[in-house]
Amino acid sequence: MINVMVGSSVFAFREGMKSLLSRHRDMKVAYEVTCMEEAMACDCSKKNQVLVAIAPLHFKEENEACEFPVSTERRHLVVVTLDGKVAEVQEAIKMGARGIITKSCSEERIFQAIRMVAVGKLYVAQEISTLIASSIKAFSSLSPLVRLTRREMEILKRVAIGRRMSTISGELGISCKTVSAHKANIMEKLALDSDSELVLYAMKHDLFDLFVDHSKRKQSHM
Repeated sequence: MINVMVGSSVFAFREGMKSLLSRHRDMKVAYEVTCMEEAMACDCSKKNQVLVAIAPLHFKEENEACEFPVSTERRHLVVVTLDGKVAEVQEAIKMGARGIITKSCSEERIFQAIRMVAVGKLYVAQEISTLIASSIKAFSSLSPLVRLTRREMEILKRVAIGRRMSTISGELGISCKTVSAHKANIMEKLALDSDSELVLYAMKHDLFDLFVDHSKRKQSHM
């Protein structure tokens, strides 16, 4: 039996998925989640536990948001893209999706994706494969750095220039615990072991120009 967690803030999507699932004897709805925090609380890292989420799945508390940790990227996650655009697919990849399908996929393909992901396999809809092939530059740029989330980039920027955790916490309006969680994800995604390695990484990849606050630079020259 495959335990499926249905994730979406859209009531109609959740109800539609439940209706489709009722036709498949080897599956049942284990949970319904409406935001990213609830999705993260679901244990779908085990075999036969699959989270099917419609993109985007928003955070309820954005300021305290910790995106899917690296350690849980092997979650059995199937992402349904609404528009099938490059940005949506990139976001699904960042979330660690094992299956990526579109809203136009047939019932047969939806459940094929769920079954394959449930046993640890990958499933990418043909439309998504075509998109990736036709936008190869956009997806070849998915280096460990590009795979960082927006919040992780904000924290990477500050750690690289020597900001303390408490300072970063104050600047971004989030708790020190949240900053530490994001930093741990950054270090693992970039395969780094220390702050000094992080600074060297930033130097090696010419990232410091990205970290300049150009508005402050202009003010300093006035």
